[in-house]
Amino acid sequence: MPPIKKMIGKKFGRLLVLKSLPKVKGKCFSYLCKCDCGKERNVDGSKLRSGHTKSCGCSRIKWTPAERRTLERYNGAKSRCKGNNKDYSDVKFLYNSFEEMVEDIGLCPEGMEIDRADPYGNYEPGNCRYVYRLKQASNQRMLKRNKSGARGVILNKHLNKFEARIAFYGDTVSLGYFEDFWEAHQTYLTYYFLKNDEYPPEFRAY
Repeated sequence: MPPIKKMIGKKFGRLLVLKSLPKVKGKCFSYLCKCDCGKERNVDGSKLRSGHTKSCGCSRIKWTPAERRTLERYNGAKSRCKGNNKDYSDVKFLYNSFEEMVEDIGLCPEGMEIDRADPYGNYEPGNCRYVYRLKQASNQRMLKRNKSGARGVILNKHLNKFEARIAFYGDTVSLGYFEDFWEAHQTYLTYYFLKNDEYPPEFRAY
């Protein structure tokens, strides 16, 4: 049997072990676990390790396609905030449960993704919605790994020029090379506005 401390934080199926519970004489150690659906339940450690219990019971429920799709979006957003992605290091997932998110924005329509209306804000009630991927791509904040200081502009070290480029239906399209940084940035903003009928998030007032 793994030490109690080593059980904390481990994932068994859909269950994340949160903490150990007081030992009951004659019984195995049990743990408070949180399911991917947001519900919590007490589970015997032996059942976790053997694979007998893998969820709070929700996996036995017949979910509709919309419910499963929404749960995928919920788990995806939550994992982005808890992972090692530096672009999400300051973004918090503030929904307390799957049910709370559904109450806030409903079930996810087919072909849509969860999106933060203010991309500089958190995943929280009042700031989330469902949009198509094209809209989601146009509503992203400037990535932290950007070194030029402006969205849509990179420094081509080989040519020693600034390149303006824009994402279009999953591909990156070059808008040209420029000696002047501001000319490259203005070119990007012009094409961005023509494509989306609005300017990037950092130029909007929320």
